[in-house]
Amino acid sequence: MKPIRTILLILSILIPITLHAEQYYVPDTGQTQSYTDTFGEDADYTRNPPSYTKLDANGNALSDDATSWVMVKDNVTGLIWEVKTNDGSIHDRDNSYTWVRAQEFFIAQLNSDGFGGYTDWRLPSIKELGSIVDLGRDNPTIDTNYFNNGYSAFYWSGTTYAEDTDYAWYIYFYHGTDNKLKKNLSRYYARAVRGDELQSVFQDNGDGTVTDTTTGLMWQQASGGLMNWESAIQYCEDLNFAGYSDWRLPNRKELRTLVDYTAYEPSIDANYFHDTHLSYYWSGTTNFDDTDSAWLINFALGNDNDYSKLYTSAYVHAVRAGYLVPGSFDPLDISVQAVPTSGETPLTTDLSVTVNSGEPSYTFSWNFGDGSPESTLQNPSHAYTTSGTYTATCTVTDSQNQIDSDSVVITVEEAEGASGILPGVLELLLSD
Repeated sequence: MKPIRTILLILSILIPITLHAEQYYVPDTGQTQSYTDTFGEDADYTRNPPSYTKLDANGNALSDDATSWVMVKDNVTGLIWEVKTNDGSIHDRDNSYTWVRAQEFFIAQLNSDGFGGYTDWRLPSIKELGSIVDLGRDNPTIDTNYFNNGYSAFYWSGTTYAEDTDYAWYIYFYHGTDNKLKKNLSRYYARAVRGDELQSVFQDNGDGTVTDTTTGLMWQQASGGLMNWESAIQYCEDLNFAGYSDWRLPNRKELRTLVDYTAYEPSIDANYFHDTHLSYYWSGTTNFDDTDSAWLINFALGNDNDYSKLYTSAYVHAVRAGYLVPGSFDPLDISVQAVPTSGETPLTTDLSVTVNSGEPSYTFSWNFGDGSPESTLQNPSHAYTTSGTYTATCTVTDSQNQIDSDSVVITVEEAEGASGILPGVLELLLSD
């Protein structure tokens, strides 16, 4: 049986990054069933499992066994969702709208009513709507323990289709797939949301990787070559690149965060992902309804699709890291040692740091206290050539950007008999 890896490898790059006040936690897809003996598929990584809280009409949290609730909070993304009803109200599950009407009537009415005590309801972006899709099930692909009274049907997003702005994106909650619909002709369902919208901010790390400083995901900048699904998994698992060996094939929700829905051909930020092809890229997520196929994202237009896992004409963008929901990881705690801690000049001491707890991977920075250059080795040796008392300090940063430091004092004495005169010369002077 394959091991299941609870991945806690987030953001541990060796160069400084700009962190934004609002971090976005990408929820897992809900897929926990394994479909291959090759390690590295979606189900092999547990990161941010879906988690929801029922809310009453005033936004107060209810117990999971509550039988009546009007909103749901996504505990991973922080978004608050409207719950549909079967009572003929504005929330009724049978209400359908054109895209414009969904906003000018449905959303406007929620905000006018101050539904739930809020006036900032909106149609979800296609990324937000995709965040509540549960790819570990179908018909519907949503957790009905929280999102009840819905349909396995088309639901509008608020995102316009870039190639033809007469269309907007939707998600079909039977299979969880997306596509476009004509804004002013089609009448479909709508589910309101409120909260901060994901806005990816990319940083080129200058080493062939790009970090999304909003999600914490680090991406392989170049594309892996054409391959089938199993090969894509193995390629990412075997990848040792830019100083990291914890690359993986992204799940569908992670891969979707790369899509730029304001652009097409390519539907990705070409300023950072220069060679992304106008083609499909593999995710590690199997299609629940057809387990011989897996989900891909098309970076020509931004849509998802499922193809046979034997399909050999799809590319790869490997990923690593990504932020975890606070409280789901261990605090960083380190301790340092030095052997020896005292002696005569020149004194060479072996320094080491032990990580007692924290979230791998780690970066290390040693300050030896004598003005010499710092070291990024975990366990360096250092020579002290001048007598004195020095404090050697190691600062460790883990994948959650937690920082801890510890120090050790090194005492260096002048070598006995040292006077600045070579021993042989001193003996001659004394003999005279």
